[in-house]
Amino acid sequence: MLKFFKKMLFRNDYASEAAQSVEITATKIPPIVLPVQDEFLSPTLLNQFKQFEVVTLKKGTILYHGSREKSIFTEFNVNSRSLNGSRKWTTEDKIYAINYAFCDRHTNLGKPLLWKLKLTEDIKCLHGSQFKLIPFSPWSEDAFPSKLPDNYSKYAEELLGEQKSQILLDHFEENMYTEILIANHTNVIEIIDVFELPDNKDKAINFAKNMKKKQLTNYCLHFS
Repeated sequence: MLKFFKKMLFRNDYASEAAQSVEITATKIPPIVLPVQDEFLSPTLLNQFKQFEVVTLKKGTILYHGSREKSIFTEFNVNSRSLNGSRKWTTEDKIYAINYAFCDRHTNLGKPLLWKLKLTEDIKCLHGSQFKLIPFSPWSEDAFPSKLPDNYSKYAEELLGEQKSQILLDHFEENMYTEILIANHTNVIEIIDVFELPDNKDKAINFAKNMKKKQLTNYCLHFS
């Protein structure tokens, strides 16, 4: 758990998505402002990315994303279930995703959600440690957690060639990647289910632990 909270302090992507307290209704979705990318690639950072392993994430891989129902990057209502923005942090570990669904304490952002996603095609990815890139990046340490995800697609395309999407894999533990950055995510993911989690975090984690993979595929459980 200490390791998780250290990551939370370093990388504020999920928290920044949730912290923008904007009320969303089924008829009014605020426009999404895409990130401003750097004009040029950093040769120093690019050289570090060249040290990363090239891995293929296979079509059909199941991924999870944790959020709040009223985040401006989440469109969740009876008419639409979509993840907005230019990129998303996901994970193969549903417990890890649930931790992020509870990372923000603004009650007006609504219920915590667990999104179950599926990769729709094979994607070549870079696998390596984000933290080790910090000394070689063109950004300050404070700016790094948002600048890296916003600019990652350009570096990956330079090294891997053009793809519908670019993926960064990090923290391979217990035979799965706990942090998966997907740039241009809407091109390569299918939303299978969205689970409305109970407001109590322990209950939400127990729910995920007790659900079998087949059950997660066949229906979506809603809590009142």
